[in-house]
Amino acid sequence: MSRRISAALAVAALTCTTAAVAATPASAAAPNVPTSCRAHWGASTSTGAYYWYTYANQRATATRVSTNSIGWRPTAEVQVGAYGDTGSFTNEQVATSQGGKLMTITRKGVERNGVWAVSQSTRTVKSSGWTGTRALATDGRYLYRLHGGYLTRYPISWTSTGSLKVGSATRIGSGYGNMRSIVYERSGAVSGKTIDVLLHNVSSGALRELRVPRSAPTQRTYATLRWTGFQNFRSLTTAPCGSKGRSIGGLTDGDRMYVYYDPTAADSRGTDIRGGWTGKGGFALQAYGQ
Repeated sequence: MSRRISAALAVAALTCTTAAVAATPASAAAPNVPTSCRAHWGASTSTGAYYWYTYANQRATATRVSTNSIGWRPTAEVQVGAYGDTGSFTNEQVATSQGGKLMTITRKGVERNGVWAVSQSTRTVKSSGWTGTRALATDGRYLYRLHGGYLTRYPISWTSTGSLKVGSATRIGSGYGNMRSIVYERSGAVSGKTIDVLLHNVSSGALRELRVPRSAPTQRTYATLRWTGFQNFRSLTTAPCGSKGRSIGGLTDGDRMYVYYDPTAADSRGTDIRGGWTGKGGFALQAYGQ
């Protein structure tokens, strides 16, 4: 199941039932953003208790969903699989530890009498070599890793027993020390080549798309959507909204949630992007776009 379907499952769980710990709503809707637009992050405390940061039905909420903690906080995390229904779900995340491990985190949730109980368990994929990872993104075929000034891609697959396998690294490029956050947005075809599109922001304030050809990842190209205004976002997320559009969510250094609407996601332009602050802050935990 894709990360977008999984995010919808998470939002549905919070919308339809009482969460494990009561949500804290922000005070206002993002301006000029359709009611159907949603944004979703996973977030973690220093000990690994898991939260959902969600914008849905024009309300921003922060909700603790785990009933246990994994004992450490991921430096980066991204979802690689999920399934479920209205009464249960299972999510699998890939995460990196401060000590350089690559891990999977499995989260299982069951709803009983309107209350969710969500447990977490971990497994080591790589015991070293992942120190300094700042962000992860995936299209389901490849894992993209932002570490230091580098962006690196790894093929991923699963064994017959369902364990994640990570292949050899391909360095996409260097000079990415100013890139603050990345998130996979979509795949498509350009000049007969299949590309993965990663949405990202940089410290100068630009919001951009990085387009990575699957067959020749070093031949990457960029499209700048906005030149200014996005320097303070520490974590981005995105999801489809409308027939051709997308939502773009951002959490700032000041712990505020912003949500924007781009009605034409694939046009390489940002002049029609609209939106803004959702209301109060209160989103201080380290968060991971989906």
